[in-house]
Amino acid sequence: MEYFTVNNSTGVRELVERLNGQSFYTNSYDFLLSDELIIYGFLKDESSEYGEGNLFVFGKTVRPDDVILATSDSIFSKIKRYGMSSKYKGLLNAKGEVTLPNIYDDICLFAYDRILIEKNGKFGIVDTSGKILAEPKYDQIFDAGEYTIGFIIDNKVGFMNTNGSVVINPKFDKATSYNNFNEGLIVVSETIDGLPYQYCIDHYGLIKGDMEYIGQEDEYIPPYDTYNDDEYSDPLDAYDGDPDARWNTD
Repeated sequence: MEYFTVNNSTGVRELVERLNGQSFYTNSYDFLLSDELIIYGFLKDESSEYGEGNLFVFGKTVRPDDVILATSDSIFSKIKRYGMSSKYKGLLNAKGEVTLPNIYDDICLFAYDRILIEKNGKFGIVDTSGKILAEPKYDQIFDAGEYTIGFIIDNKVGFMNTNGSVVINPKFDKATSYNNFNEGLIVVSETIDGLPYQYCIDHYGLIKGDMEYIGQEDEYIPPYDTYNDDEYSDPLDAYDGDPDARWNTD
């Protein structure tokens, strides 16, 4: 799929005309012109001849008559909050059916024909039918390559498959775990007993090769006497044998 941003009502009209023509009028996209809809983006389906898999990121304005007031007795229950839902995004299919309700802060195209959703600063994954594969609970989601999806939760990195099933539990340090899988392996780092180690794992989380300590070694400072290779020399010789002269810098 490919994502296109739709900026204004003129852009929506142009999109409708183009899509109607491309489908040879076998499908009508006039539903996109509804006054209640705000179209934020268009996910173009490249796999079908007439675009049956096209998707649209939308918001919807709630009219005053459709507002359901809260049942509490607080003063806030008297406030009509219509119009607010237009900033939240959902998905429509090519028939105008809601496949994902407009309750998300953002929706964008991901990899492997998956779609990234964001809610309250957390991220999840849905497929093109709108089915939620991973709930929006992750701090970050990224493409780890080779049909593997990486995620970060509580500052730890883990990996899931393209169906949203966690394959490798989050335990890796995020600072050095952004490499893509390459020929079945990925470099990760893990803090073990307070010490940082780096190693390779496969798609099942099995360690391949040796674990390497990547922390800094403590600097060794030898005593002064070890710098003196001449057994007959004395550091006091520079001060004419007077130890008090060492403090005289004049």
